[in-house]
Amino acid sequence: MTCAGQRFAIPQVNLIEIVRVPAAARRERFATIHGAAVLRLRGHLLPMTALARALALGEGRGGPSEAELTGEGASEGEPRDATVVVLQADEQRYGLLVEAVHDTEEIVVKPLWSVLDELGCYAGATVLGDGAVALILDSVGLAARAGLLDEVLAGEQEQAQRELVEEPARRRGNATAGPQRQYLLCRSAGAERLAIPLAEVSRLEEIHASRVERMGPQEVIQHNEEIVPLVRLSRLLGGELGAGARAEAPGEIGGELDRLQLVIHRVDGRPAGIIVDELLDIIESGAPVQRPAARPGVLGSLVIDGQVTELLDVEGALRLGTSSFSKEHTR
Repeated sequence: MTCAGQRFAIPQVNLIEIVRVPAAARRERFATIHGAAVLRLRGHLLPMTALARALALGEGRGGPSEAELTGEGASEGEPRDATVVVLQADEQRYGLLVEAVHDTEEIVVKPLWSVLDELGCYAGATVLGDGAVALILDSVGLAARAGLLDEVLAGEQEQAQRELVEEPARRRGNATAGPQRQYLLCRSAGAERLAIPLAEVSRLEEIHASRVERMGPQEVIQHNEEIVPLVRLSRLLGGELGAGARAEAPGEIGGELDRLQLVIHRVDGRPAGIIVDELLDIIESGAPVQRPAARPGVLGSLVIDGQVTELLDVEGALRLGTSSFSKEHTR
């Protein structure tokens, strides 16, 4: 790939996908919150940076700049299409704005000169098939250099995700007489739609199934040196509770998915997670909640977008489905 007229290489093991955004769609796909640029990608908000900016090569020479994409800078001439490569850096994904992506090829990695090795954003160098020299980018080092792995930015990114997703939700929210509330819509097994009050959501995560561990019958993950107990929503609402319930292997949902959608809730500063089968949308609604609830773990039901939707009792569900949470909150 090229950036500011220079050629670079990325190991395919770190490359998730290549996203090309037409100039006409830039306003809908890019935004900036608290100084951090993000890309809207299939319902998720992806932190991003321009390669030219991260390496101080001079933005906008061969393609649109980061500020130009997010509307904070003027376009030079006609608006240009954007090319973003989505990279994996440890457990985090991010977008890297580049000038162009050319081809894939097998290369021989050469060691770096010490002065470049100290920068931390290069993994080596290589000689391409046409004889040109290209530096190999280190996805983790590059993300750290751009500030995408900072804990402070992570917190800002969570707030950015909430603000950016809530704005279109407010625009298309249901026109009802009651007070408007934001809900996270999700789906459990059997195509059931459930709503979670957005105020009850600390953050959303997509994790690899291999991160799920067991402490006795309880599934957990490690996050920021904390042990986070998990409950699977499909199992909870399917009635498979108690010691005699069938237990999936860690990370298993029907033996098929290797990535899990996780809703994190905090009580008294302690996190617990709910694994859902699918995250659908965030929407604003003033529909009244009709009680009583049809089953444990549910507060009641309401009509959203013309469909009956159950309202999840987040703390009740966690008490039912996670032994550690239940013991902690029934003392």
